[in-house]
Amino acid sequence: MPAEILLPIAVAFLWAEYLRRRKYKPPKGDIVSINLFGIPVIFVYSDEIVRELFEKRGALYSDRYPSSMAWLSGLKWNIGLIHYGDWWRRHARAFHQCFNSRAVLSYEGIKTKESRQLLRNLLESPDDFSEHLKFSVGRIIMDVVYAIDIKEEGGSFMNSVHTAIEGFGFTLVPGLWLVDVFPIFKHIPDWIPGIPFKKFVKKYKKPTEDTANVPFDIVKRLRRLENPLPNEEVVIKNVAGTAYIAGASTTYASGLQAILASVLYPETQKKLHDELDEVLGDRLPTLADRKNLPYVDAFLCEVMRWRPSVPFGVPRGLPENDPVNQVLLLLNRHILRDKKYGPNPEDFNPERFFEPGVRHPTEHFGFGRRTCPGRFFADNTLFLFVASIFKVFNIVPKKDENGNDIPISGRYAESFLPVPDPFQCSFKPRSPSAKELIIVDYTSDSLSL
Repeated sequence: MPAEILLPIAVAFLWAEYLRRRKYKPPKGDIVSINLFGIPVIFVYSDEIVRELFEKRGALYSDRYPSSMAWLSGLKWNIGLIHYGDWWRRHARAFHQCFNSRAVLSYEGIKTKESRQLLRNLLESPDDFSEHLKFSVGRIIMDVVYAIDIKEEGGSFMNSVHTAIEGFGFTLVPGLWLVDVFPIFKHIPDWIPGIPFKKFVKKYKKPTEDTANVPFDIVKRLRRLENPLPNEEVVIKNVAGTAYIAGASTTYASGLQAILASVLYPETQKKLHDELDEVLGDRLPTLADRKNLPYVDAFLCEVMRWRPSVPFGVPRGLPENDPVNQVLLLLNRHILRDKKYGPNPEDFNPERFFEPGVRHPTEHFGFGRRTCPGRFFADNTLFLFVASIFKVFNIVPKKDENGNDIPISGRYAESFLPVPDPFQCSFKPRSPSAKELIIVDYTSDSLSL
């Protein structure tokens, strides 16, 4: 895809923000096309049209645009950014083998162990809930992918990875970086001062590359693929790195949004408590319980609809050799506010998923051949975390020195991977028996890092 098509993408993020301020109502129709410098940029708001383009015509609409900033930042190994073709298919095949809907069930033991560890961490130091959640998600992925058990929260490797995730969220914002609009700028010498993207690359490139390289270099092994492919080691390393940086960032963001929603909408928390108590009695949840917990499932669906962890799809385009230069941008956040999900789309209302015809918000995970390959892994991880937390904790606003609730803005930073602005809340065990459930000892035979 010619580099000049990047210029129209510079308006994409601002356009999406404009729509957000207009309560997500497009000016006309389900597709808006803006012609800039002779190049069409197409914004898609309808999941029916998206499915037509990206599922029925997936062979044509599955490519990515060549982001100079992503390459400069060390993200060339990320599956989500690889051009559509044979090299991408090798990665997709490997990822699917390890993270399909059946394969992820074999990781339940690891996830259950870590969900119990998360509960203990929240009991012992509840003010650090955000860091505990981030650490727990990372530990699961490290254990599943590399059989490495990271013991220390806040260790050097984990800090490096979360620095990479922070950078990842801003690297992919369309139009944020001048070097994506004018790729020739990537040749500006490093010694020229005051170049923002150069400073960004200096901070984030090494942590981003380390995310894929460090654990792989330590282990030098991963589950063997059937019918090994050429360059198998490179594929495995890229798959593992993508699993971490994508899975950790999105699952962590959704977990934080779930906690935020429960505090802003306390009536939903009461319903979670009631259903979990009725179904589980005096035990903690397993994945097998999900089919008997419809409100918990609806709550998770609403978290993904209300605040999707990837609100703007990565811009797509036609194959590199196609003469038609066009960019397609999915506004997932708008699609998830379609009238089919009921009225008041800005409100958090899990009951909307009990209405006939309202399906799981799969748009949260993307469309077609570029659908998130880790969606099953992320979905059941989030279920175990959320169901476990609300089985034993009541989450309420934190009090100030005068006994008043500390306000929670509910705002979030606009980035490719948004998370809520920092907020304070209290995790209170719901009863002595709930506290007792938390205090369980687990051990691990995994390799330590």
